[in-house]
Amino acid sequence: MEERVKIIDYPERPCRTVIFIDVATAFLMTSDVIVIDMDLQGNETSHLVKRDDIDELDLPEKGTYIRCNKEKAMDYLWNKEYEFL
Repeated sequence: MEERVKIIDYPERPCRTVIFIDVATAFLMTSDVIVIDMDLQGNETSHLVKRDDIDELDLPEKGTYIRCNKEKAMDYLWNKEYEFL
């Protein structure tokens, strides 16, 4: 599981270490996963799925991360931490 976690140090930020976890690992870290389905009218239903019932072949391959603007994400995290100071 170690290769699925990236730890990056940002010495210029108050929160010096940021941990990135790939999608599959995030699903497998918890004992239950809440699945939310939404139809075309916006009605939602949800149910619990046990971790042991998840087939790892249904998850993205290891090393798959959610894509985003990293600078914007880091600024968001820094601002959230700044609110707690």
